[in-house]
Order: sequence, then structure tokens, then C-alpha cells
Amino acid sequence: MKTSVQDCLNLINVVIEPLFSDLALHLRQSSFIAFYIARNLQLSDNQVKDVFISASMHDLGVLLKNAHRDRLIAADVLDGHYLNGLEVQHEIAMLNRISNALYVQESDCTLVSDIVYFADTFELYLRGQDKDYISYSEMLVDDFFAMHAEFRQEIVDAMKRLAQDDVFWLRLESSNMHKVLQRISPLRDSYVTLEDLKDICLILARIVDIHSSFTVTHSTSVSRVAAKIASLMLYSEEQQQKIGIAGYLHDIGKVYIPSAVLNKEGQLTRKERALMKKHSYKTLEMLSHIKSLKEITPWAANHHERLDGSGYPFGLHADELDEASRIIAVADVFTALTEDRPYRKGMDLTQAMDILETEADQKKLDKLIVDIVKRNIKIIFDCVGQIVSK
Repeated sequence: MKTSVQDCLNLINVVIEPLFSDLALHLRQSSFIAFYIARNLQLSDNQVKDVFISASMHDLGVLLKNAHRDRLIAADVLDGHYLNGLEVQHEIAMLNRISNALYVQESDCTLVSDIVYFADTFELYLRGQDKDYISYSEMLVDDFFAMHAEFRQEIVDAMKRLAQDDVFWLRLESSNMHKVLQRISPLRDSYVTLEDLKDICLILARIVDIHSSFTVTHSTSVSRVAAKIASLMLYSEEQQQKIGIAGYLHDIGKVYIPSAVLNKEGQLTRKERALMKKHSYKTLEMLSHIKSLKEITPWAANHHERLDGSGYPFGLHADELDEASRIIAVADVFTALTEDRPYRKGMDLTQAMDILETEADQKKLDKLIVDIVKRNIKIIFDCVGQIVSK
């Protein structure tokens, strides 16, 4: 599974778009502006990559800082929380070398961080201006710098040159900025390790936690339980990591489900259950945008399918469900039964195993996998409720 850095950025964007569309647009536009400035200044390829990835992630830290979505307002998200962004960077090993680019509030800023700061500020400024930028681009830029004297001269000069570049403005106004970024990205041929991808997916689980009060613990637990089952089944280390990644991602479709439904205590109504059942299809839909994740997409999305065809969304049968999908399904049920949630305590292990064995006897869950859980139940239960932190 060969996943590019750009694929990872696309995955992050796919998750935050339904939660915070303004933030997603801000990050896309900022990274576009920063990329053009860096290219105009003829920075090295590595510097251009640093600028692009830093601009693409610079405000994500604010999402992790806030534990609940209803405490997060637009002004918080779009206010330039660079040091929070730095916290995100430090959690991903491959990004550590450029993390200093986010210290934009320090007096000894690097050129890379200055460009990111400029792109962030200029993008927010454009939001208050009339569209059709190309018709008054030079005046637009002059007015901006009349209000902002803090930027180094080389950035000012670069932006004034770009003011005369029609393609820059036409692309900036595009309604398909994600496609523009995919085309120009300097990160399409830079690849991440599986460990890096796991780190990113853990961060996504935390972002999803903004929407659901228990999802980050649940997703982390499903990932750990599934990877442990795969280990006990003698899967290779690489396959264990892939299955763990699928566990992190299996519930990302819940970002499309109203938080009132996700966090409701007690029984859901028929309508609410129908809404909730959409999430696994949304997981499939979201991951399908990332072609390099093609192998693990069904593993993540099939967690509510059952071997007898009684599951959802597709009603798949045993011959349509591979072993990795079956592992995730068992891990999801085991975790849901045994974890504590805000409105109830988790079941004891005897009760949980009774339910798992009944599901296996009814040909809903894989009996071999359930038997492995039973034989190793204490080891597997140790994986539940643990939040991984780097």
C-alpha cells in the first residue's frame, strides 16, 4: 500500500469537510496561495514541499484542542492557531523536520513560516472582498499591504508579481480547489510509511471525537483489538498495521451523522436508527476518494455487514466478506460491548462473550475469530479503552 503525503492531506480534508467546511476551504486556499508564493520566490523543492504541507495543516491543532464541537466557533477555527498546529505536526514523525515552520508568531520566523503566515492572513482578507478578483487584482493586493506592513519585502514583491498572473486568480476562484491542489501538489511523489499513516489516522480519530463524545476511544480500541486479533492469527506485521489503520477509519462516516443522534442516551427512534445506519456507507464513500487506500477501504466500511446477509449497508454474505473485514466486525462488536460510554458502563467479559458466541452460532460473525477472542479474552480486553498518545 503506497500512500503519498498528498493522499494523507486529501484524507484529512475528507474528514474535516463535513464538520468544518469553512476550515477545509481555508486550508485549501491557504496552501494554494503559499505554494504560488514559494514557487514565485524560486525556493528549493524541499522548501516548496515544507510550505505546502505546513499551510495545508496549519490550523488543525484547534480541532484537537477543543474536546467538543459545540465549543468550537468559526472565529476560533479561522484565527491562526499556529502553535496548536505545531502540536499536530509533532505527533507525526515524518513532519517533525518542518514543525518549526508553524512558529509564526516568533520574531525570528523562517521564510517558510512567514509564507504560511502570509497565506493564512491573505486568505482571510479575501473572504471580505468582492469575488472576480482578476478584475481588480492589483488594487486588491495594494489595499492588503496598506493594512499589513508586517511581511518581509520579498513576500510583498512576490505577491505583487502574482497580482498580474491571471492563471493564479482564475485558479484561486475555482470551485474545484481540491482538484487544482491535486494537480499542482509537490507531494504526490512523496510517500509515507505505514507507521506515519497510522499516526495520521489516530489524529483523524481525535478530530472525529469533536463530533462524538466517545468515538476516539472506540476507534482507537477497535484498531488495537483488530490488530491484536490479526497478530494472534499470525498475520504479518504489515497486515496487522493495515488492519489497525482500517480500525481507526471504520467510523469516520459518523461525521455526517447529527451529533444529537450520535450522543443520544438510550434507545434511538426508527428514524434515528436509519440515520445512524448511513455512517458505514459514508465511510466507504469517503475512503473511496483515496485510491491508495483501496485495499483497506472495504475492511473499514464492512464492519456492520454480517455473514448471513443481515448486515448493512449492502447486505453482503459470507462469500463476499474477506477475513480482514470479519476481523474488524468482531473487533467493533467486542469493543462496543465492553467499553464504557457516557451513558452506561461496559459489559463484563462473560456477558460480552455470550453475545459474541450467539452471533457466531447464528452465522453473523466469524466463529473462528470469535473463538480466538474467547481464548485470549484478557489480552484482547487490555486493548479496549486505551487512547494512544504520541
